Amino acid sequence: ETDRYEIEHSRGAANCQEPHVKILIEHLGTRGGGPQLQAEIARALIKHGESVFLAFDTTSEMSEELMALRAPTLRMGTLAARAPQPLRMFLRMLSQPLDAVRMVAFCKKMNIDIVFEPMSHPFQILPRRLVRALGIRVLTSVHDAERHAGEENSILSWLSKDDLRNTDGVVVYSSAVKDALDSLPVPIFQTVH
Repeated sequence: ETDRYEIEHSRGAANCQEPHVKILIEHLGTRGGGPQLQAEIARALIKHGESVFLAFDTTSEMSEELMALRAPTLRMGTLAARAPQPLRMFLRMLSQPLDAVRMVAFCKKMNIDIVFEPMSHPFQILPRRLVRALGIRVLTSVHDAERHAGEENSILSWLSKDDLRNTDGVVVYSSAVKDALDSLPVPIFQTVH
C-alpha cells in the first residue's frame, strides 16, 4: 500500500522541470562510507536541481541528515528499528521480500527512472533485481577494483560480482578502476569522488 510510505516533498524533487531524470539514491547499510556517500551525492544533485529521491535504513547514522534534504523518501527497516541487535538484523533479513516490494511500489508511484547505489549492501540485492525487472535502470558504484587487505572474503566477493552482473552501468571514481573494469558488458562512467 503506497499510502503507508513516508514520503516528503522537497525543493529538489518537487520543483524540477521535465525532462529531468528521476534518480532514487539507495543505500540500505547503516554505518560508514555508504550512508555518508549517499548523503553527499544527494546533496550535490539536489543543489544542481536534479530530481532526487532517497531510500535508506531508518537506523542509518545519516538518517537525520538525509531527512533534512527534504527529498521524497522511502525509509526501510522501520519495523525492525526498535529491536536490539542481533534480533534487528534477523528481522531485517526476514523483511527483505516485503522491503523489495515496497521499493518497487515506491519506484512506480514516483516514476523513478534510475536507481543509483553509491555502495553495495546485501539488502540491496533483491530490490535491485525487482526494479530492473520493471525496466528501471540501475547504476552501481565501484570504488576499488580490488578489495583492501582484510576485506577479502567469499561473501563480499560474491556480492561485488552480483552487483556487476545485475546493473545497467557502473560509476567509478578513478581511471585505474575504469581500466580494471573495462571488460564489463555495461557502460562505465568515470566521475570525481
